[in-house]
Amino acid sequence: LATAAVACLLLEVALLRHDFSIRFVAENGGRHVPLYYTVTSLWSALDGSLLLWLLVLGGYAALLARRRYPPRLHAYAMVVVSTVTLFFFALSRFAANPFREVSPAPADGPGPNPLLQQHPAMGVHPPLLYAGYIGLVVPFAFALAAPLAGREGRGWLRVTRPWTLVAWAALTAGIGLGAWWSYAVLGWGGYWAWDPVENASLLPWLTATAFLHTALGRTAGRAGWNLTLACASFVLVLLGAFLTRSGAVASVHAFTDSPLGPMLLGFVLLAVVASTVLTGWRSPEPPRHGSAPVLSRTTAVLVNGMLLVTIAAVVLIGTIFPLLSGPLGGARVAVGPGYYQRTAVPLAIVVLLVMGATPALRPGDRAQAVRRLLVPGAAALATVAAVGLLSRPGLPALTAFGAAAFVLTGLAGEAVDRLRRTGRGRRGLGLAGLVAHAGIALVAVGVAGSSAYGRDTERTIRTGETLRVADVTARLVGVERAGGSGGMAVR
Repeated sequence: LATAAVACLLLEVALLRHDFSIRFVAENGGRHVPLYYTVTSLWSALDGSLLLWLLVLGGYAALLARRRYPPRLHAYAMVVVSTVTLFFFALSRFAANPFREVSPAPADGPGPNPLLQQHPAMGVHPPLLYAGYIGLVVPFAFALAAPLAGREGRGWLRVTRPWTLVAWAALTAGIGLGAWWSYAVLGWGGYWAWDPVENASLLPWLTATAFLHTALGRTAGRAGWNLTLACASFVLVLLGAFLTRSGAVASVHAFTDSPLGPMLLGFVLLAVVASTVLTGWRSPEPPRHGSAPVLSRTTAVLVNGMLLVTIAAVVLIGTIFPLLSGPLGGARVAVGPGYYQRTAVPLAIVVLLVMGATPALRPGDRAQAVRRLLVPGAAALATVAAVGLLSRPGLPALTAFGAAAFVLTGLAGEAVDRLRRTGRGRRGLGLAGLVAHAGIALVAVGVAGSSAYGRDTERTIRTGETLRVADVTARLVGVERAGGSGGMAVR
């Protein structure tokens, strides 16, 4: 941690002092760059971003080392985290060293990419994403340590819960902030474009969401499933690092070609092999529990976990298919948003429906569960009827609106019941999950609404001409070109 912190500090000082004898500063710094974006340029390019990665990874390793856990389980987990840390230190030292010198030193530099100087999220979005990405190394480490620790490994799931929650929350915030940033910056495809690098952040979020629910719920007895989810989440983080830092995919978010690709891919394969061998060889025996009824919250959580993993598999196939199509078919085939809309979106709607039904599945007879679903079901049907008659948004959006109404109504009823039954000291904890689920439903409403009611067109117009899109008329008054921070601005 100290080494990474000192390295980041020295590179920041070099950027602020405009020390162009250092290649990273010469390529990404500039005297004309505002102070805020000079500071954030540390992670605007490959070598500096790897230093930030190391700083966050070192922070997690230091925190883990200070905690008290069963000795054998803790020791094996520290070995895994230390191995990951040493690998990325080696990458930074030998393949992506930001302190290489350049001679003769230029008088000025171009500054970071102009697109990275247009939004204040540049200072928060990457650190948040890294906190989420790298935080998943701790559940991964305990998942690999559990089979080796024998009896001590049986409590690994309880140990990982707070770490997983922190990492998931940071990753969620990072993805949300990135979507807002992309929406605000022209040319980045709106809030979500199914870009390969965007998908690289979504993949571990999906599996981590499934793992978080099983770790917090009664499906904790399914040892193999939990081990697989914990390992898959960090393996997908490593895969995302490969996609982002190898130049293997075309993306406005990716770094340019670098020598890191083969090394990162090799480490991904090593992580896959280690995960497969250890989870399949000596999975710790879980506590004995009876099988859950079909209509129960435990079963619903398990079903939704499987659906989330299926969505992750669908997105993964679409993301890496262009990489595989070249060697297999001779020509690289791009996968567009239509593929994801036909495959991942229907599965996401099913996830919403199961999520909405879960609050009604309390212990008791099935008739009570059916009665609890009547009000959410009626709200969903009323929403579909009203929206369909008033605006005709199309079947996918209409289904999403109905599913969201189903979820929100069910959550509202569950919230009222919990407020009645739960003491004041535990209300915040009990309602946190409901608020998170309500947020997912509202996101679904926003996505469906923007897809159904958004209008866009591409036309070439001359100065003085007008263009009408839906109810909006735009007139091109003129085009002004001006030098921006390291680039040309057109407005």
